[in-house]
Formats: sequence, structure tokens, C-alpha cells
Amino acid sequence: MSDPAFPPFYVGTDPDELTTARDWLAKQLADTWLTPEDIDELRLAITETLTNLLQHAEPRAKSELTVAVNDTAAHVLIKDDSPPFEPGAPTDTDREGGFGLMLLHMLTDEVEISEGPTGGSLTRLTKLRPAD
Repeated sequence: MSDPAFPPFYVGTDPDELTTARDWLAKQLADTWLTPEDIDELRLAITETLTNLLQHAEPRAKSELTVAVNDTAAHVLIKDDSPPFEPGAPTDTDREGGFGLMLLHMLTDEVEISEGPTGGSLTRLTKLRPAD
């Protein structure tokens, strides 16, 4: 991802901050080529990602959201300090959850999850611009 086009946004572990993060994202993407449906899908994707982090993060953990949009793609990067995420198949204990990755793949064109340079996880959500 190139340098973010917008300043980063920091989210703590207070669930009320999710609304603020979703609103921030929508504001950053409002004047881009993304459709309102695209923006809603990215808002839902960050909600899913951040909710999962809230469940597993330490009480004082912070996540950093950055956004970059160019002529061909919109990228949302979520950096966090939680233990590195290792996706696996849902188990019987995941009956009320375990669908987050599937949802992310349904809402975006590309999902990349990797370990951060100092620990934690980097989640990159990409929406590709449709060909005209």
C-alpha cells in the first residue's frame, strides 16, 4: 500500500469507538470513486475486524486504521497489538462465531492478514475499482 492518503485513526478497546471508526472511514471515502454500497461494505468489514480484536486484545490495546485510495483500488489497513492472528477452520465451539474471515472475503475483493513487524497483526482490506 502506498502512503496513506488520509491521517491514521486510532481505535481503543471501548466498543463505543467502533461507531466513531465507522463514521471516520465513511468520511474519508465519501469523495472517492467508491459507491455508497462499497463504503457500507468496508464499514462492515472493519466492524467485523475490530470486533474480533476487541474480544482478543489487551484492555489498553490500540488499533490503527489507515486508508489509501488510488485510481484502481481502495485499501484499508488495520494494525493492532493483539497476539498475531492465525486463521483456522471453524470448530464446534465457534457456532456463534467463526465466520469473520468468510464475511471479510464476501465484503471485499482482497483480504491479507500478516504478522506485524513488532508483533500483532496487519489486516489489509481491498476494494478494486470496477472496469468502466
